Amino acid sequence: IRRLSVQGVTELQLDTRELERLLLRLPMIGMEGESSESECPVLLQMNVRPNQNKSVRPYNPYKNEVTRQISKIQCLLKTINNTPNTPDRLDDIAIFYKDVFSDKNGKKGHFQDLSRICEIKGLRKHEIQSVITTYNRMVALHEQSKPMIAAQNNKNDDLF
Repeated sequence: IRRLSVQGVTELQLDTRELERLLLRLPMIGMEGESSESECPVLLQMNVRPNQNKSVRPYNPYKNEVTRQISKIQCLLKTINNTPNTPDRLDDIAIFYKDVFSDKNGKKGHFQDLSRICEIKGLRKHEIQSVITTYNRMVALHEQSKPMIAAQNNKNDDLF
């Protein structure tokens, strides 16, 4: 992705929320009870679905991992959507990213992800370098998590 508009980022944020909701429901698909009127009386007596009337929830480790991963994506999208593009306020991008992004171990976002965010926002190379320098002054490299966005050299990844 080379560039995203504000509307595109907003749509991705909404899609991400829907994806999280879908992923949290995924373990329960097929476990919801269907109408027992369509079943024959013999199957009803055999108690083929003993857990039909019990409430079903996803396991906490699964729920926590889905929520954690989606939260990382939402932080990236918030940074793309909510930061200024004016040259005198470029440091605000680094400050916002530092404040928003933190993983479960307390590590902050990686500077490579911030660099990619700045590219997606359409900043020029010297502006990106200024943002990265500011961020690296605030957050040391050993305090940064692994990069989430893979480095790409492909120029054919524009969105319509």
